[in-house]
Amino acid sequence: MKGTIWIGLLWTICCISCTKKESLDYEKQPLNRIRTYQVKNSQQQLLGAIDNHNNTITVLIPYYFKGDFLLGEVKLDEGARMYDASGAEILYNEGLEPLAVGDKARYTVESADGMKRTYTLLQKILPYPNVLEIAIAGVVSGTALIRKPVFGRLTITGNFESTSKLAKFSFTNKATGEVHTNYMSIFSVLPAANYTMLADISPEAKAGTYTVQMEHQGRQVSLPDLELYYQRPWVPMFSSSSSYAPGDTIIFAVNRQVPADDQYATVFTGLKNLYMKIGASAGNANLPTDFPQSLINTKISMQIVSSSANEVRALFPDIPAGIYLGAYTAYGNTPAGGRYYAAPEYGICFYGDFDERTNWGNDVFIASQIYSAGGFTVKPKQ
Repeated sequence: MKGTIWIGLLWTICCISCTKKESLDYEKQPLNRIRTYQVKNSQQQLLGAIDNHNNTITVLIPYYFKGDFLLGEVKLDEGARMYDASGAEILYNEGLEPLAVGDKARYTVESADGMKRTYTLLQKILPYPNVLEIAIAGVVSGTALIRKPVFGRLTITGNFESTSKLAKFSFTNKATGEVHTNYMSIFSVLPAANYTMLADISPEAKAGTYTVQMEHQGRQVSLPDLELYYQRPWVPMFSSSSSYAPGDTIIFAVNRQVPADDQYATVFTGLKNLYMKIGASAGNANLPTDFPQSLINTKISMQIVSSSANEVRALFPDIPAGIYLGAYTAYGNTPAGGRYYAAPEYGICFYGDFDERTNWGNDVFIASQIYSAGGFTVKPKQ
């Protein structure tokens, strides 16, 4: 009997000891926790699930969430302070900085006595329950391959059930296996019985044939294969009020007036050389006085300062000062109309040589001045 009592007493002492230890651990718990995380710009209450063991905050975002960013607000332990990933203090009472949907974030909370804890905010999008179904405007259902110019636009309709523009596209080159995730961006998503998405192909995309996967708000779908090709640059003509001095920067930018019209999807890909030619009318009537005959229809090299697929910057060459008159060229509403692909008979014109990626070759006309009595003014060299 005494043995039984003794064992019971030991068990009671152990329990008291354990309870006391747990109580002491709880009392020592540093006040460096995020108590609540809430998204302010949601149509319904949207709370983050806080895990203080793994130091994570998980936000489950419904598929119909309309914003591109989360506007979060938090409550902390009393006396605690909050810092972003760079170590800058966050004035959390005013709300957190906007966080793009899909991105991670790290927040450090410091108690009044200097104990720190770093949380990782995770986002998970809850997909719409139905399969994502899409169609591409102008493309017959079941088409296996679509040809589109680089810098073109796709009009995609589907049951997106959200105006979020945070779609992701993965392009896999069928010849090389290279994967590109930056070849497509969303211009807009408009609601209707069937939502309409306008998706732009990057001007930096490379020509080739690609398989394309799309993800939108947690749902994935395959697009028809895309064959991308280049179209030679269409650059607006320079106005008669243009005025440059040798050494000034002149800009050649492709004109994408009508993004949905593939004729306007043009690029500067593969530009090797840029130069000017100056043509003369009968008796050199369009040229400044004493213009040297040796420069007529001669390639005058221009230094390229910077070059991208949709813009080239170069230095205006050293040519005699004066007013240069330009010839009239038949007007065309699109690049196929002739004005932008045919050099005028005389005046200042700009040309380029392109590498083998494009098959455009050399001596390709890029731009000239608009015909007018005003002419193109070249200022004296500084």
